[in-house]
Amino acid sequence: MEKNVEYYMNLNYPIEIIKIKEEEGGGFQASIPLLGKYAFLGDGETIAEAVANLTETKKYLFQKYLEQDIPIPEPQEDEEKEYSGKFILRIPAELHRYLSLEARKNKTTLNQYCLYLLTKTSLVNSIQPSGSH
Repeated sequence: MEKNVEYYMNLNYPIEIIKIKEEEGGGFQASIPLLGKYAFLGDGETIAEAVANLTETKKYLFQKYLEQDIPIPEPQEDEEKEYSGKFILRIPAELHRYLSLEARKNKTTLNQYCLYLLTKTSLVNSIQPSGSH
């Protein structure tokens, strides 16, 4: 399949919508962070208008990028992403102390104790009826 403007226009790029403060003119701003939130940008009085303006910008920039052989990133579906199973989380020192003491009381590591808490919370939330989280 030829990767032309139409191809890229039909990809499902996540859009970020931000309400513009009244003192900055009001309305809404729509952007595509994956492509550059300051380049792929549209604004308007309504969300629909902001998205429509973003669509015009997107088409224009896709044409320019293709003419200049600039690579265009494609969105990835979550199912395609690979996760390492690790992430860094900064927490207040007092919470770190509390969790460490609780892990020690339970004769386990801090890592295992936090994994237990996250799993327990995820399971409890997944069995609640929707709308009650």
